[in-house]
Amino acid sequence: MRQLRSADIHNHREQVTEQSRTSFGPFYGKFNAAIDALLIIQYAFIFPDMPASTPLQRVHSLAQKWLYSSIFTFHASLALAEQGFYSQSVSLNRGLMEHLVTARYLADKPSDIDRLQMVSTKLQKPLQMRARFEHVVPGYYDPHYKFSSEFAHPSHGSHVLKIRPDGMGGYDVDLGITFNADWMSLCLNELTMLLAGFLKAYSTTFKNVLRYRNASDIDHIRDATAALLEILYAHIALKGEENPWHKTTRPLWDW
Repeated sequence: MRQLRSADIHNHREQVTEQSRTSFGPFYGKFNAAIDALLIIQYAFIFPDMPASTPLQRVHSLAQKWLYSSIFTFHASLALAEQGFYSQSVSLNRGLMEHLVTARYLADKPSDIDRLQMVSTKLQKPLQMRARFEHVVPGYYDPHYKFSSEFAHPSHGSHVLKIRPDGMGGYDVDLGITFNADWMSLCLNELTMLLAGFLKAYSTTFKNVLRYRNASDIDHIRDATAALLEILYAHIALKGEENPWHKTTRPLWDW
């Protein structure tokens, strides 16, 4: 069996990227429109002249920082997915989900902001991730969040995309990066749901601290959100009905 070299992986990335953009071309325009909408929200945040002092003001400040960093994570996740790094994209999507859920949770319960874990400080009652998920998106944590953990951490399933059945009851390590439409679709569905969730949460939950430049900004956010919802509803129609993932994520994108 021929052994891989780094040059092979570079070539595979280029080939898979071309296949991804050909197969999922329409998604890219909607992705870019959604990112532009998030940037509009990012620059619409307004804050008092004095440093944030109340728990809610601190939540607003933190949420704005999370939004800005998440915009780059969205781009990174898409870049990984389109090159064939599907499990790595799923891992980044997991982080995006954590940011979205935590922003929604703290908007409802700003007094819990001091329970967020900090590297330099040991807390008596840290805010657990499960509690955040159960408050914002009940039923998601165990079947879906834990599934993504399989790819984010060393586990029995973290290598699953790099092996193939050999037809004789065993498995072979694959020969590099290959295009997989099903896994690409999974990554893009997650990104679509997360983008819609971010747009819904930030434009609604934080509307009192947003000042847009003009009405066209609001129109762009509305249209970008509608385009993402169109993808999600089309996916449901394709499946014939809602699957458990659609049902449990609805509180994020359909409210």
